Amino acid sequence: MSQSSNVLIVGAGKAGLLLLAELNQPKYKKYQVVGFIDDDPEKLSTKIETLFVLGSTEQIPEIVEKLEIGLSIIAIPSATGKTITRIVDIIHQTSSSFMIVPPIFQNLKIDTISAPRKISVDDLIRAPIENVLTEASMEEIENYTILITGAAGSIGSEICIQLAGCSPKQIIGLDVAETPLFELANQMNQNHNKITFIPALANIRDEKRLSKIIRKYKPNIIYHCAAFKHVGMMEQFPHECVKNNIQGSINTIKIALEEKIERLVFVSTDKAVNPINVMGISKRIIEKYVLAQNSKDTKFMIVRFGNVLESSGSAIPIFKKQIENGGPVLLTDKRMERFFMTITEAAQLVIQASILGKGGELFVLDMGEPYKMLDIIHKLFKIYDYDKDDIKIENIGIRPGEKLTEELFHDFEKPELSQHNRIYICNIDNDEISEDFLKEIDRFIEEADHMTKEEISAKMLEFV
Repeated sequence: MSQSSNVLIVGAGKAGLLLLAELNQPKYKKYQVVGFIDDDPEKLSTKIETLFVLGSTEQIPEIVEKLEIGLSIIAIPSATGKTITRIVDIIHQTSSSFMIVPPIFQNLKIDTISAPRKISVDDLIRAPIENVLTEASMEEIENYTILITGAAGSIGSEICIQLAGCSPKQIIGLDVAETPLFELANQMNQNHNKITFIPALANIRDEKRLSKIIRKYKPNIIYHCAAFKHVGMMEQFPHECVKNNIQGSINTIKIALEEKIERLVFVSTDKAVNPINVMGISKRIIEKYVLAQNSKDTKFMIVRFGNVLESSGSAIPIFKKQIENGGPVLLTDKRMERFFMTITEAAQLVIQASILGKGGELFVLDMGEPYKMLDIIHKLFKIYDYDKDDIKIENIGIRPGEKLTEELFHDFEKPELSQHNRIYICNIDNDEISEDFLKEIDRFIEEADHMTKEEISAKMLEFV
């Protein structure tokens, strides 16, 4: 691999110019940007700022060789995964290393970019997000105090980052995980220092502590992301699932009602649809609990979606470690498929749905067609520059609580597209969820400590 410090920026749009300005900072002094690459015929051979557009993406191999390029950075945030894959395949033909500028929430008033990073599988499947937030809703966010539970998790932290581009009044990041919260606070202060970010170390199970924080900051909107999510772990420890996913969520809901918080957004999962495992059932119970709320003061809404690529503790990081170790890659079943979305896509669409909501909605994000896990592994091979047959893949069998395929909708939900082309609204009769259901859930939480694992699982299944 070339050791040259010469850099090629792929993309001569706004992101490319912001990247050029960033790379001109003293901390990047070892890099020398020599030019742009762009497929727009009108830009070819033109001078942008101080550098020329040297050619199209198809010409990258000859330009890399001629100018001894050591690093190519893709700066096209609006590009689809298909386009990124094509560019990566071209760069693979060269000795150049490559990185990418993470996608930003388009059309927002952003004058900075995130630092370039290595290509991830996210980049190879992502779809561009259409922004339907109005000027009025943007101004609304700018005046908001926003609280995010589970802020240090994959989705919570990305919502923090995306909301920073909307310039809210302040963001309160609440999490019980001390080190990840510390790291998020550092990241927000370093990369988004114009935004007031306040870390709040707390557990959603602790109703008094949670209430004190919400009363203190009086957020306009709460994004409730905090949850245990590992299917296998929750099968083993259903008591903890009850305390965290159910009790912790109900604490958040009840305090939002008491404090008359304007909006509460519950982040759900496709595993809540026809659930067969403890984790999925816990999410479905809270979906029903949220839908049963009828408050003039607080607008409640749910956003449901499938798997998020590269999220902490998910299959993708495990696959990557197995590939880095030379294999084998352990796959439960080669027929297994899942709906996948990038962290950025999920966070952006959650934000948009939360602003579109009038209260009482169940939004479901359009996940596209499901991917076979085997195909995801093959995409990872591409990132590591391996052929399909270079590393062994072993079938290890489906684990307790797992399905071969997931679903996004119940049969009775009758989804319709919202004004956003990737957000569905489900039409549901909320009146079917009785007051007795809410009381039974509260009673179950009190009794769960004295129940066996099997009794908890059976009782939870009765509720859905």
